[in-house]
Amino acid sequence: MTSFEKIKINKVVKKKIKITENLVKKFTNLTQDHNPIHSENKISNSTYFKGPIVHGMSYAIFFSKLIGNQLINGPSIWLSQNFNFKRKVLLGDSLTLECRIISKNNNQKIIKVYCSGKNQANQIVIDGYGEIKYLSTYFQESKKKSKKIRKALIIGGSSGIGEKIVRTLANDNLKVCFTYKNSHKAANKIVKSNKNIYSYQSDFIKDDANTVTKNVEKILGGNIDILILCASERIFHGKALEIGYEKIQSNLDFSLRSSYNLCQKVVTKMKKNKFGRVINIGSTLTEKIAPNLSSYIISKQALKNLIQVLSVEYADENVTFNSISPYYTETKMLSDVLDETNAMVEKFKNPMNRLGKTTDVANCVKFLCTEENNYINGQNIILSGGAVN
Repeated sequence: MTSFEKIKINKVVKKKIKITENLVKKFTNLTQDHNPIHSENKISNSTYFKGPIVHGMSYAIFFSKLIGNQLINGPSIWLSQNFNFKRKVLLGDSLTLECRIISKNNNQKIIKVYCSGKNQANQIVIDGYGEIKYLSTYFQESKKKSKKIRKALIIGGSSGIGEKIVRTLANDNLKVCFTYKNSHKAANKIVKSNKNIYSYQSDFIKDDANTVTKNVEKILGGNIDILILCASERIFHGKALEIGYEKIQSNLDFSLRSSYNLCQKVVTKMKKNKFGRVINIGSTLTEKIAPNLSSYIISKQALKNLIQVLSVEYADENVTFNSISPYYTETKMLSDVLDETNAMVEKFKNPMNRLGKTTDVANCVKFLCTEENNYINGQNIILSGGAVN
């Protein structure tokens, strides 16, 4: 039953007021109505009232409070009102004002009311009919919607950047499931740290994407809203034409093929739900090439291109695709790319005099996952402190 339907015909509300000198004075000052009939003087004494009478509206205005605060429970406006001032009211009189609902128009949401006022002698001094427009049809009170708890799958979340993303999203009240390959001890420690964190053991390159998706959905208790590709592939050192194509293909299978298969399963449901966030954790090495890391760079570039293609193809489904390319970041994996000396050199070359932190990446991911972020799409966000433009 709506609030309007709850309003009953013949409902009555009342208010008693005392006509005091202070009340009349306040009304006069407010309205600047200085008609001589309302004060002690020769003119008021010469009328058939034989003295001053109180402004009729000084007590009629209290009908507004009766209607707005007591008679109608909900947003409303006073469309019209007529008043008949039937007897004089003097200072010292006690009035009982009354409003009663006499009819309702359910289609137009208009309520007709009868207003009346009696003095201490039970004589009617004022009455009249009015119309009230109930506005709930047009201006419903918005109920505070509980924020939907989003579910995220993070590929590769047992250490480094992935672990930080897992913890950051879980602290933001997302349900998070991360995959890991062999690190049982580290995975269990992360799971125990927050009730919103779950883990799933999986070999990203070998396991069937459909099986992974279904099992993770069971763990999270619903469809995956957010997919973060953060797994780290093996880095083969050497020049592109010397390491052999099979190593490049191995990295491509890990980054590109496995991510493609997983997106194929997850994005279909994101599209149906009209919400999805896919975030690829890339590398600034695709922007600023370093020697002897060819297979890693080629696979990262290929996945970044796939993300950009998908961002265009699903842009009208509220499913966004973005990449984040961190600068050299302080993780265990850093030693696979830079030795200690070169890491120190890169630190001092950076305009901010530091390497990247896992928190830098996690905070960026956190924003990209939000519903408020519905326009950043198809971007490669470079987190480098200004070192890579």
